[in-house]
Amino acid sequence: MNKIVSILIPTLNNQNYLYSCLSSIINARTSENLFHIYVINNGHPDSCDWIDKDHKMITVVQAGKNLGWVGGLKLGLEQSNSEFVMFLNDDTFVPYSSKNWLNVMLQHFREPTVGMVGPSTNVVMGLQNMVAITEMNTFTSNFLIFFCVLLRRTALWKAGGLDESLSGGDDFDLSIRFRDKGYKLIVDKNVFIFHYGMQTGNKVFGDSTVKNGWNSFEYAEK
Repeated sequence: MNKIVSILIPTLNNQNYLYSCLSSIINARTSENLFHIYVINNGHPDSCDWIDKDHKMITVVQAGKNLGWVGGLKLGLEQSNSEFVMFLNDDTFVPYSSKNWLNVMLQHFREPTVGMVGPSTNVVMGLQNMVAITEMNTFTSNFLIFFCVLLRRTALWKAGGLDESLSGGDDFDLSIRFRDKGYKLIVDKNVFIFHYGMQTGNKVFGDSTVKNGWNSFEYAEK
């Protein structure tokens, strides 16, 4: 499928959030040929049966087992071949005010040294948070958080691709490797993507109140 952007969404038995996510992306489209969505189903084989198998904008990729976030992304990368690729959480929502989100993010790649671009949101650490005070709406950052990130595929390969051995922090790791290869990381706060946050992590590991749970002290240290 010869689209400009492949949107990769790993999911794990999360129909309610995924339905909202997919609907918002499709409703916010500005061109029929701009993107294609790949839903990587890490959950029950029938958990994505509600998605139309003949939908021209969505392909469901059955993982057969829970490959995790990075494993799901790697499978999605194998299925797609676009110049740009987006990693997107299934608990995100594109509001109508960000209808031009992909167009705005793509414009930064006119500069060949830009490797990845991230928007702002409500649930995230660092300067991508909507309440973080920044001098400008668009700026270079040392790292991006992968609730939503748009990458140049060739830059991803030059940086060594994804590392499945990591138990977390894949966004920090890849941000460092991109910078080591001379690529810039851009935050564009003109784009806002709503993020419910911690849905799959809490489901798989337990929340921050549980030892070794998602965002717990032990998990952060690991």
